[in-house]
Amino acid sequence: CILPLEQEDPTESETARQEKQLQDHFLVMASHELKTPMTTILGQAQLVLRRLARMPELSSEMIMMRTALESIDGQTRRLNALVDDLLDLYNVRAGKVRLRMVTCNLVEMSNEAAKEQSLLSGRTIELETPQSSIMLEADNDRLHQVMINLIGNAIKYSPDESPINVLVDQRRDIGIIEVTDCGPGIPADQQT
Repeated sequence: CILPLEQEDPTESETARQEKQLQDHFLVMASHELKTPMTTILGQAQLVLRRLARMPELSSEMIMMRTALESIDGQTRRLNALVDDLLDLYNVRAGKVRLRMVTCNLVEMSNEAAKEQSLLSGRTIELETPQSSIMLEADNDRLHQVMINLIGNAIKYSPDESPINVLVDQRRDIGIIEVTDCGPGIPADQQT
């Protein structure tokens, strides 16, 4: 489950509470304001890419344009995902996250997340799972998002040629996900 990151502190000053509210307001407004131009950029890039795909033959200049548009498309999608993460952070902090609990298969979901990240990054992701399913009651979409974030961070902070190892297991009635990489690890002063 997802718990709010911060509980309201009764000793917190009124000024600190107002600053927090202003930060949250800025976060929401900035996220929404970024969404509109990103949607336009993404839509225009995809429109031109579809038109280029229908052309029987492309000149070298048009091939370069297609490559640039593919890069714009990919980077805009990444930026859009970051903005979505900011909105999710706000919703978690505000206690507004509604979990949609369903029966889900942790092994199946982990396979999907690992394949998706391997395809996107070109990296080797070694997945170790039990033969049988691990069924649990959880918000499948949020759990998938956590998996993507864990694997994405492992990819981001480890050498390009090194594998990412994902272990999915069950101990008693607890599902376990472990992601390891060959990166430097989290600095000791940031581990808390």
